[in-house]
Amino acid sequence: MDRVIEQPLEAAFVARLPREWARAVWRFARLKPLGALGAVLILIAVVAAAFPYVFATHDPARIVAAPFTEPSAEHLLGADYAGRDLWSRTIWGARLSIMVGVLAVFAAITVATFLAIVTAYYGGLVDLLFQRVVDTMMTIPGLVLALFVLVVLGSSLNTLIFTIAIIFVPPQLRTMRSVVLSIKEMPYVDSARAIGASTLRIFARYIFPQLIALYLILGSLIIGTAIIIETSLTFLGLGLPGDVPSWGNLVSRGVRDVFNAGYRLTIPPAIAIGAAVFGFNLLGDALRDVLDPRLRGSGVGLTGRSARFAEQIQSAERGRPS
Repeated sequence: MDRVIEQPLEAAFVARLPREWARAVWRFARLKPLGALGAVLILIAVVAAAFPYVFATHDPARIVAAPFTEPSAEHLLGADYAGRDLWSRTIWGARLSIMVGVLAVFAAITVATFLAIVTAYYGGLVDLLFQRVVDTMMTIPGLVLALFVLVVLGSSLNTLIFTIAIIFVPPQLRTMRSVVLSIKEMPYVDSARAIGASTLRIFARYIFPQLIALYLILGSLIIGTAIIIETSLTFLGLGLPGDVPSWGNLVSRGVRDVFNAGYRLTIPPAIAIGAAVFGFNLLGDALRDVLDPRLRGSGVGLTGRSARFAEQIQSAERGRPS
């Protein structure tokens, strides 16, 4: 009898999920307009990075005009020192700059989360040694550490992602560890340990799900910083090769050509960098306010009726015979 009641209940809830998500997005945009603005800026940058051939008017590596051609209907931003279309190179530059930032941050937070769970849960000597290593790494300025790694390993796309990830691991590890230390003392973790749950099950079911919100918040907050680091390293000549269209390369080359073309070559990629970083910062601040457990009463998320509907499903799940 219970199964007959539960199946329509679950099916109805699943059918209502798209509408509830759309309503949650609308409530988020209404209550956090700056966060919504950041999401729009990020969406524009991501779409340009994912489909550059749709928005670019020319091949970014092809010479299509005379050097330092002024902006025109054919070349919206003019041409660079080699006669390549600057608009197309700026659009294609979004792909590498955003890809480097997202992959580096994803790798850094994933590694930091794994190490934080293991070291904080077990504690003892392992945790002590890791914390001393973290303290040592945090005393070194990030740019200095990045310069050292790139000089030793050489400049390439993979090395650049690895280097930026190294910079972000120590602070994120410390943040995650402080949260895991409080989670592992929760009664439900003690209960799982008392009934004989394996360590892997405790990690996967009782600790990691509590870190997902923090994972998203940290990621959205530091992606902008990662883009700035990639731009800075490329500007110094230690990032991506000079002919590769990235925002850092475009700014670097534009500065060197300032006497030939003024700041016309530097402004477009600089605006793109600023807009992307601004968008990630706005969205990160909004997500922090929404996903912070102390602020869950802000009204963003499922409506009251939907929340009660979800509670009915959970009650039915608890009453289901095994």
